[in-house]
Amino acid sequence: MATSNPESQARSDRLGMLVPWRHKRGWAVAGLAVLAAAGGLVYTRTRPDPSPFVTAAARYGTVTDTVVVAGTLQPVHSWNLSFSTPGVVASVNVTPGQTVSPGQLLATLDPATLDAELTQAEANLTIAQAKLSLAEASSSAASAAQVAIDQAEISIAQTAVTTAQAAVNSIRLTAPAAGVVAQVNVTAGQPDGASAARAATNPTDIVVESLSAFEVTASVSDAQIGAVHVGQAALVTPAGQARPLPGKVSEITPLATIVQGVAAFPVVVTVSGNPPGLFAGAGAEVAIVVQRVSHVLTVPASSIHGSGSRGTFVLVVKNGKAVKQPVKLGATDAVLAQVTAGLAPGDRVVLAQSNKPLPSGATGLLGRRAAGGGAKAHRGAKGAAGIP
Repeated sequence: MATSNPESQARSDRLGMLVPWRHKRGWAVAGLAVLAAAGGLVYTRTRPDPSPFVTAAARYGTVTDTVVVAGTLQPVHSWNLSFSTPGVVASVNVTPGQTVSPGQLLATLDPATLDAELTQAEANLTIAQAKLSLAEASSSAASAAQVAIDQAEISIAQTAVTTAQAAVNSIRLTAPAAGVVAQVNVTAGQPDGASAARAATNPTDIVVESLSAFEVTASVSDAQIGAVHVGQAALVTPAGQARPLPGKVSEITPLATIVQGVAAFPVVVTVSGNPPGLFAGAGAEVAIVVQRVSHVLTVPASSIHGSGSRGTFVLVVKNGKAVKQPVKLGATDAVLAQVTAGLAPGDRVVLAQSNKPLPSGATGLLGRRAAGGGAKAHRGAKGAAGIP
């Protein structure tokens, strides 16, 4: 009969107690894994579906309302220069596109004929003066009458000398200021008549334009001219340039011209400063700021529906549905619209349905902020119905 070892028995008893707990721990871990998997399945099946709306929040911002027109860049200062007396062109010292400085010689007339005319006028004056001296030396009554005649002849001769001297002095055509030669309409050896005599054909010999200041002349329609005033700020974007230049409305012609059957008013916008890289005759787009409001409630302009007598409205997400909400508008621009009534800050307006193509221009809108404020794209709550 075997004898039991008390020490071995005690070890066996401890092992017997531990094994069941190990089995229980394994079942517990397995149970937690199952529960975790089940919970994940439940979450997967019950998480919210994507919203069918792309929305933006009504928020405070700045709206800049503009009238956009197209025009042509022209120098503010331009000089049409012509010889003031007839003659033969002796020399032409400049070409179109050449830069000139103040007082620079541009062209000359042949002085030969004019010098001869001055010499003859001076001789006639000398003769008239001699005749007057003889008449004054005589004491007869006839001589007294001759004195009056001779004095009149001297006056006429003196005027002729003055005119001839002015003609001699005008044989030089010079630049009145720094600028660029825009036109040269004369050639050496060509007879050149006085401006008044040839005004109908070619009234200008040389044109000089200053490049120190530019302006844009554009036409504003009769529907928009009421909002445009002298002194309003403007942004001028020359053709081929991306960055606009600051400017200001400097002149409005109150007499309309008819362009393709539409009444339009010429408006001049002066470009501020002396920016480089501008070319006379180049096209330019002008945005005249007719209204600018800051810290006003705004929504993206693409969210506005309706117009005129029907009124305007937006679609607001309420309880997961798109609800038509009438609104009153103030200033508007290409990106934002001011809402004066109908919305509160934070109200979410519908821009588009996410399961349909975005409206035209929406992509640019959602990726852009207006100066002073804007709207981010945001998805609305789940379960919303389609836009009515």
